Amino acid sequence: SDILELGRKLNDLDNEIAARQAALDEANEDRRRLRDELHNSQRNSTTASRQLMQLRDQFSSFRRDAVTVRRVDLSSRAEEYDAAQTRLQEEQRRCRDLEMTMSQTKGNDAAIMAQKE
Repeated sequence: SDILELGRKLNDLDNEIAARQAALDEANEDRRRLRDELHNSQRNSTTASRQLMQLRDQFSSFRRDAVTVRRVDLSSRAEEYDAAQTRLQEEQRRCRDLEMTMSQTKGNDAAIMAQKE
C-alpha cells in the first residue's frame, strides 16, 4: 500500500510537472507572438514616420510654392499629412501597449519558472 501511495504521488507530481511545462510553453509562444507583433508595429511606426516626414517636406514645399499650387491640392496633401500623423500616433500607442504586454509576459514567465523550482 505504501508503494501504491508512492506511485500515486509520483504520478501526481509527473502530471503537475507536465501541466507547468505546458503553461510555460504556452507563455513562451505568447511571448514570441507578442514579440513578432511588436516588431511589426515598430516597422509600421518607422514606415509611418518616413511617410510623415515625406509628406511634411512636400507640405512645406507646397506652402513655399503656394502661388503655383491650387488650394484643393494643398488641402488634399494636408489631409494626407493628418492621416499619416494619426497612423503614426496609433502605431506608437500600439507599440507602447505591446511593450507593456511583453514586460508583463516576462514577469509571468519568471513566476512560472519560480513555481517549477
